[in-house]
Amino acid sequence: MRALLRAAGNPQLKYPVIQVAGTSGKGSTAQLIGSLLKAHGLKVGLHQTPYLQSPTEKLVLGEKLASAEEFAASTDWLFTAAEKMCQRDPGFELRYGSAWVTLTFGHFARAEPDFLVLECGAGARYDLTNVTEPEVSVITRVGLDHQATLGGSVAEIAWHKAGIARAGRPLVTIAQEEQIDAVIDDECARVGARLKRLREGTDWVVNRGGGRTSFTYRGKTLRLGPVELGDGAWQAENAALACGAVEEILAGVSVPDIDAMARSLARTRLQGRLELASKRPLVILDGAHNPQKSAALARTLPGIVGRRKLVAVLGVMGYKKAKEVLEPIAAAADEVVFTQADVYVKRAYPARDLMELVGVENARAIADPNEALRSAIGMAGPDGAVCVTGSLYLVGRVRERWWPTDRIVSQRTPWPD
Repeated sequence: MRALLRAAGNPQLKYPVIQVAGTSGKGSTAQLIGSLLKAHGLKVGLHQTPYLQSPTEKLVLGEKLASAEEFAASTDWLFTAAEKMCQRDPGFELRYGSAWVTLTFGHFARAEPDFLVLECGAGARYDLTNVTEPEVSVITRVGLDHQATLGGSVAEIAWHKAGIARAGRPLVTIAQEEQIDAVIDDECARVGARLKRLREGTDWVVNRGGGRTSFTYRGKTLRLGPVELGDGAWQAENAALACGAVEEILAGVSVPDIDAMARSLARTRLQGRLELASKRPLVILDGAHNPQKSAALARTLPGIVGRRKLVAVLGVMGYKKAKEVLEPIAAAADEVVFTQADVYVKRAYPARDLMELVGVENARAIADPNEALRSAIGMAGPDGAVCVTGSLYLVGRVRERWWPTDRIVSQRTPWPD
């Protein structure tokens, strides 16, 4: 990875980076950080993974996705760098992961952002993105996910996440389980990172009611709120992390624009995270794909759905702990449609096997995600509700109904007209 980047001129070192790792909330937190920085007139790049519909979603500058022409130019640039590597090392093979990361860094080097907000992949310490020197590192909530590669305990997984700590730089996180906190403490002490741990009730306050969440941040140099964040109480935690990171970036450099930050937090729209796709019936798209996320979604849904009949469309990838992920949502639903969304080199858990595994009543299996969605909408009726969850890949497949990929690409937004 580093050899390829050297051949490409080390594009990852040409702009300041804010790196975000974690099990749950890292995508939302990355978007919120980007929004808060843009509120100060900064030119901000955002890299998120995975994309839902178009690869251009991973390359965001300001409010716009990369254009098709820009993406093609970045691909050409990548192949030129790969050719240089082949000349130096005839045995070199360009692989999917290193290709994507190199393309990303090169794309933003040419765009010259003031900051790049960089979301890690599944891990952090050995993640291909962990080749920068971030100005600020952020670790969101840590839980059990990707255990085959990251380890079977939250302490092992926390060790991977803590690998983005850097000497002399702030690492912003939240108070979590004692064993998680201990691992992060040890890593920060080992490398000489400056730990900033935020606590609910001290550094931020959240008020919940009526399906809405208001949030107040109480930092040392930044005080913000109350701001209404909308549905999803966990977004207050992500907003606190975003505020904590931006507070570090602005310290001694700029006076925070409190009003602009509040407006930015309130209007940030998150793709595939409690995303409202339709009002009649109410259709919610959420990419919750681990037990931590699905439990949070199950707690949130009653406040959104109310007394409506709820039909859940559920699917997970084949390597997930399917029963633990899907049970909380299945239990909250009146009826369930199990489905599967296969993607390149990743197989989904077969729909019929899922139905047998979870074992709820009032369930059916429909392998095709779009057929499953149509069935669920019919079952819910215009006054009911549908929640599609269990996999970001599944959300990406059904999202096409409301926001077609060709328009996402041409209009350079996840929410085209």
